[in-house]
Amino acid sequence: PAGFDPALCAGAPPVNCNLSLACRCGLWYAVRIAGAGAAGEPAPFRECREALKARKIQAKGRTPDSPDSAGPPVLPWNSIPLWQAANRSLAQAVGRHRPRLAPAMALAGEAFALLGQLAPVMTALGNLTCSRCLSPCCEQARVWFDFRDLLYLHLTGQPRPPAQLREDLHDPCRYLGAAGCRLPRQLRPWVCTWYLCPSQTTLLGRGGRHPLGLVRRQLGAVAELRREMETAFIRAST
Repeated sequence: PAGFDPALCAGAPPVNCNLSLACRCGLWYAVRIAGAGAAGEPAPFRECREALKARKIQAKGRTPDSPDSAGPPVLPWNSIPLWQAANRSLAQAVGRHRPRLAPAMALAGEAFALLGQLAPVMTALGNLTCSRCLSPCCEQARVWFDFRDLLYLHLTGQPRPPAQLREDLHDPCRYLGAAGCRLPRQLRPWVCTWYLCPSQTTLLGRGGRHPLGLVRRQLGAVAELRREMETAFIRAST
């Protein structure tokens, strides 16, 4: 659009920018734009992606041809204002396109129900392993809420946590308490549920009511529902 400033948008998209939702949600990549190929990528998204790449390269003192020029991952919505703006933008998008979002909402609902079935199993695993772990994932892993996580919460009508997991990749998770995660299972980032550590796979591998193969199939089903949910949302809103 006229007046589009890719350098500004790559750093902190303005709230009133009509591309801000897509930029905040990481939809620069053509494959996320309703399945379009590289040739069909809208120019503003291409400019934003290239500006972001150039900024990362400059920050690390590399050239575009240097190895590993992509730089470290960018933590999205890492301040309270950005988090609130992203959720506000997404809520407006869901409200605006709600008549066409029935397929996406149905997929999100299926994922929610299946996660509800998995929650007792994952909680039991955590109680048996995480409390004894010398290097728990909640302290070591550098993860965050991504676009699918937020979309899932909005489409299922769940309350959104008040902030991203951390402001900086080196910060501890703000939701980690003395007794573990303070977020209900259904409100946590997906990565915090699907990952099974070696101790947990060993326990599940012993069989019982919830064998490893069954749990992995259920986790895979939730992951596929989330992918389909995102695709359905993008198609309905673009």
